[in-house]
Amino acid sequence: MEFEISELIRADEKARHDVEEAHRMKFELKQKIADAQKQISEQAWQQVHREVEEKKAELDAQISQVETENRKEYEVELNRLEAQYREKKEAWCEEIVRRCLSL
Repeated sequence: MEFEISELIRADEKARHDVEEAHRMKFELKQKIADAQKQISEQAWQQVHREVEEKKAELDAQISQVETENRKEYEVELNRLEAQYREKKEAWCEEIVRRCLSL
């Protein structure tokens, strides 16, 4: 009978050890899963930030190009208007004076 009791005690100790080991493994697996989720999340955010920065750089380049084109168009129109003003300045001044005097 004593042998059976000691076998029962050993079996109980082994079962407790196995349960503790199972709990430890479960905790480690949960920790690994949490770490993996965190790493995946960080990688995803890094990718998002890279894509945002790339798009921002692309848009900045487009804005710069449009700004350069607008500046050139502005200069062309400014030169055209200045030339038109120089060409017609006297006629416009005479017309203004004529209309003021006719009132």
